[in-house]
Amino acid sequence: MRTRTGILIGCLLLIGCAYAFADSETEIACAKFAGNGMLAEVSIQKGALHLQLPNEGKTPAAPVQQVSPEASNCELFFSADNQWLAIGTEHAVKSGWSVRVQVWNVQKKEWHAQFDVDPKPGLTGYVSLAGFFEQNNELVITGRQSEERNAPLTSMLVNMDGKIVDGPDYPRDVPAEVDTGRNRVWSSKGADKCLMTAAPLVGNLIPGPEVTRPPIQGNCIGPSPIGFPKQNTTIGAASDGDGKTWAWSILTDTNKSNVISLAPPAKHALDKWVQATVQPSLSISPDGQVFAVQRTSMHWSHFDQPRDTVNEIVVVALEPLHFLQVVKPKACSSVSAFAVDHHGDHVEVVGRWCGKWMSTTIPISRTRDNLPLKAH
Repeated sequence: MRTRTGILIGCLLLIGCAYAFADSETEIACAKFAGNGMLAEVSIQKGALHLQLPNEGKTPAAPVQQVSPEASNCELFFSADNQWLAIGTEHAVKSGWSVRVQVWNVQKKEWHAQFDVDPKPGLTGYVSLAGFFEQNNELVITGRQSEERNAPLTSMLVNMDGKIVDGPDYPRDVPAEVDTGRNRVWSSKGADKCLMTAAPLVGNLIPGPEVTRPPIQGNCIGPSPIGFPKQNTTIGAASDGDGKTWAWSILTDTNKSNVISLAPPAKHALDKWVQATVQPSLSISPDGQVFAVQRTSMHWSHFDQPRDTVNEIVVVALEPLHFLQVVKPKACSSVSAFAVDHHGDHVEVVGRWCGKWMSTTIPISRTRDNLPLKAH
């Protein structure tokens, strides 16, 4: 899943990746759908990385790979031609953060390469894997120009073997949101952080489009995940820290925005009130028609004591913006990864719940092309 939010100014959660606890051990997980419908699921415990491709039939499981036992997260990306899968795991080192990249050859069904990208002059701070560059089979590694917190974002291109193709270079503003598939970086400006300006991620610094995010409760500050499902569309979600959450979209070429309220977390008889927070992780279906975010709600008792914490996945359709469904299993609430795909008449949601992969199908209908997707 990667649109990523907040990671370029510090070590925060990434798109499609979070922490969970399974069998009393910290587990890291991430998941992603490719454009051809292939699903990749990754789980990591004690430095052992397990890759599953569940819709590949009886193909043997990928050999276990080793990553740092101190890895803080994982993220994965398919190349535009669906021939390569890249997995990044970041971990702290003495001079900042380092990323280990594992490359899987989808066609040959084998591991192709493993390499580390460590901090270096012009690429320090939080060094991480950001995705595939445009339609090319090259990977984008991001970091900062120096170790200062507000140092400009910089990037570097490497090939499937880890050899440097370009950079590190191209200082850009922070905070920033990276759209590697379209060679763009978006910076938030202004006191309310609602003005977003674009520039090329790699190449000459040429000003690009500007859009104004719809403010939520008066501003755009907070852990609000942002994504780029299409060339001219920006999406996101936000919460007010209370019980309300929203999804929004902007058309880049017209600066026209839409905002919808999402279904609130379920309030039970034992609840006095419920707080809801949208986590900084977002998954977009490969066709750009559906996206999902993780929402965490804290349920408070009538004695003003925290009673329960519930994690759930909220699924939203685009064109036009439309709430679909809230997904969560009845027996478990801890989610460490999720991914969403759209198949015409249904949406598939995959999640890693309490150490187990689960899949949910949401049937949808569309009576005319200009009508929203609707859950049955």
